[in-house]
This record gives sequence, structure tokens and C-alpha cells, in this order.
Amino acid sequence: MLMKYFVLSFSGIPETVPISCVNRQCSSGLQAVINIAGGIRNGCYDIGLACGVESMSLGSATNPGDVSSRIMDNSKARDCLIPMGITSENVAERFGVSREKQDAFAFASQQKANAKIIKMDQPKT
Repeated sequence: MLMKYFVLSFSGIPETVPISCVNRQCSSGLQAVINIAGGIRNGCYDIGLACGVESMSLGSATNPGDVSSRIMDNSKARDCLIPMGITSENVAERFGVSREKQDAFAFASQQKANAKIIKMDQPKT
């Protein structure tokens, strides 16, 4: 939970601004975006800042860091320690999604996001 205080300290955002921290190991940034988008869509606030931090890449399957030995003894629990990058490659291989398809999807996604940002930046008439 200290991460939210680091964000406030380094961003210049006043301490009076509410902040939420997502700790999900992997995909924290994605969950933060989903939370902010939902809040905006529901009318809870007009604008939000979504950030995620992960440290799963600091460990490995053979040396996951400071985790209980009980996790390492359970294959399903141990699989949860696989970093997202390796997980995505495994999923792509399993379902036959080529690197080219992934890159094309990512590019199209970025283009859509950029178009939306540009549209939001234009003055309302």
C-alpha cells in the first residue's frame, strides 16, 4: 500500500486527492484502467489516473523470491508465479496466435486509443 504514497509524492498530485492502489501481482495496470473506466462510466468522477506496478518479473519459476514453500509444493499455486510475459507466450502457442497477429492487434488497439485521445482533446462545440 506504500505505492500510492510514492505515486502522490513523485507526481505532484495533492495529498487531498483520493487514490487507490491495485495489488494484483500481474495485470495491476489493466485492473487499474478497468476500475477508472468503470468509475467514469458510472459518473463517479470525470477523470482518473490509472497506474499499475508489478514485481513478478523480479523472480523466476525456480527462484520466485520471498514466497511460502507451501506454494512451491502445489503445482497450481506454483503456476500462479509464472510471469505474465511467459504466460502470454504459452497462451499464444496453445491457441496458435502468431507474433504477427499479436503485433497487428496491438497496433490496431493503439490506433484506436490514439484516435479516442485526439477526439477527447478537441474542444466541444
